[in-house]
Amino acid sequence: MTNADIGQIVENCSERDLFALLQLSAANKIPLVLCEKLRGSRLTVPDSIKAFCGAQLKRQDAHAVIAQELAELASKAHLDLLFIKTIRPYPYAGSDIDVILSSDSEFRRFVEMLGTCGYRILAKSDREVTFETKLNEELCLVDVHNDISAAGMVYFDKRLLWENKVTVNVRGHDVHIPSPEAELVLLAAHATLKELTITLADFLHAVYLTKQVDWERVSAIVHDQDLAVAFSAFASAVNAMNALLYHTRLESSLLPAAPLPSSQTRIAGLVRWDFTRKLSAPYHYSPLITAIAYLDKFRRNPRELFNATVSRHALTIFARHFHGNGG
Repeated sequence: MTNADIGQIVENCSERDLFALLQLSAANKIPLVLCEKLRGSRLTVPDSIKAFCGAQLKRQDAHAVIAQELAELASKAHLDLLFIKTIRPYPYAGSDIDVILSSDSEFRRFVEMLGTCGYRILAKSDREVTFETKLNEELCLVDVHNDISAAGMVYFDKRLLWENKVTVNVRGHDVHIPSPEAELVLLAAHATLKELTITLADFLHAVYLTKQVDWERVSAIVHDQDLAVAFSAFASAVNAMNALLYHTRLESSLLPAAPLPSSQTRIAGLVRWDFTRKLSAPYHYSPLITAIAYLDKFRRNPRELFNATVSRHALTIFARHFHGNGG
């Protein structure tokens, strides 16, 4: 979207409609993309829109400072810290900052360190600790991970994140993130198994990563992690979203699906049908698609699917859909 496009939107939209567009961008976790376009357009925008964008930009600045502090604390303590689901190739400040440590001992040390630095614990388990901190009156959440899990189940082996890790510069400071291949598979697994939703933020990140990855390596990670169905469901949704946004053929393949046995290839068609029925962003997976992805992921350990934590997660999934939040 160019500044000329933004100008046309501002001129043709009422203040109410423009604010609704910003709220939709927030639901898709890309409000900063639109806010920065509005700021760069040099057009006169209503005060309510200025206030909304100002709050988003303030939040982005706070996240950048806190991310820098986390990286420096880990470096000084010689801890192997990676940022996951946090550093994006476009203006972004998620609901929290996610970091992961390479071992149990490093996880415990970093949790203790943050506690002594004034970070307040909101929730704690052996796999994840959620902290709250404040910077210039801006509240920020930090999730420190020991494992990558959903509903009490580990759905991605964290050891893969350190293979060929990448150093990126964020506002003048170096931080570590996973390789593009691991990042893409983790993005797909997180959207399908944890969030049960694909946002435009996920779409933009996937498009960016497709230009960098070695597809043979992606395929190897997908099959090693038993994520073929989850990845294919994600790829199908990304391709359908691409068709909706850019008026391409629905069958066009922006993101190749993982090779699947013939008995499982129906997942792509099921996602395309479901997406076409909803035509929305964010796109919420149907309970059937989510169930198929979970069954495939944990087919080697079926007991995982029947523990109490998963039962609560399943209730959450179905409550979302039957109360209308799932589309």
